[in-house]
Amino acid sequence: MNSVLDSMMSKYPVATSDVEAKNAVKQALQEITLCGLGRSDFYQNAAFNGGTALRIFHGLKRFSENLDFSIDNEKIDTFVLDKYVGCINNELASLGIPATFEVDSKSGFIQRGYIKGNCREILNCFGTEESITGRVPANEVLKIKLEADAAALSAASYETKYLLQPYPTPVRLYDKGTLFAGKVSAVLSRSWKSRVKGRDLYDYLFYITNKYPMNLAHLESRLKNNGYLKSYQSLDKDILKQLLCERFATIDYASAKSDVSPFIRDRKVVDFWSADLFIAITKDFSF
Repeated sequence: MNSVLDSMMSKYPVATSDVEAKNAVKQALQEITLCGLGRSDFYQNAAFNGGTALRIFHGLKRFSENLDFSIDNEKIDTFVLDKYVGCINNELASLGIPATFEVDSKSGFIQRGYIKGNCREILNCFGTEESITGRVPANEVLKIKLEADAAALSAASYETKYLLQPYPTPVRLYDKGTLFAGKVSAVLSRSWKSRVKGRDLYDYLFYITNKYPMNLAHLESRLKNNGYLKSYQSLDKDILKQLLCERFATIDYASAKSDVSPFIRDRKVVDFWSADLFIAITKDFSF
């Protein structure tokens, strides 16, 4: 195995299942992709956000599947995801990884692409034990989604952090308060239908536990943009607590636990999830 990849994989516990092996390799591929983007002007046009940003730069202890970015408002009309295919593929090729990035949706509100390749071949490239790769179907595709969101949102704040592997790379991302606002927007307004996205609740607890600040102005912008709030409505801390408590009172927590369990190693952290828990911590938090 390439020494760079060996170093990247050394920070993960030894996989005991194909699911754990795939999650670790996907996380390494996410960081390699961020590094490839850093060799272009990408971070001058868009900022990293979402659960993967929280995991890589702030220590969230759950696997996050996708790479999410928000295009800067002034760059929305000119941003083209296709422009960055080469820098990602060059990074993958330079490390001998049998995967490629292709753009799936080239225009519109969200531009989207996928890093993908044969799952067995990629796992072998990262030194996964044969006893695990043998459980993976020969034709299975390993895939990571990358999305660039063109929603025109106001009041976002940014910071630059340094990714150390595979190579030291500056990455521009939303700051903690703006990341928190994005997650609370998802908790309030995401349509979960028949399956509650427990990953949203897990992340919400992470923000609360770590006493992250809240970018309330950015949250209001998001909620107006997605239609949850009307243009004439305003948001303050008391209203936010009320909205969250009403939401938490309606959630199917058994479904939420089932959703998040495959993405975390310590399943005991969700044992006491309930409406009472989430409402109590929300009422006590200062936002």
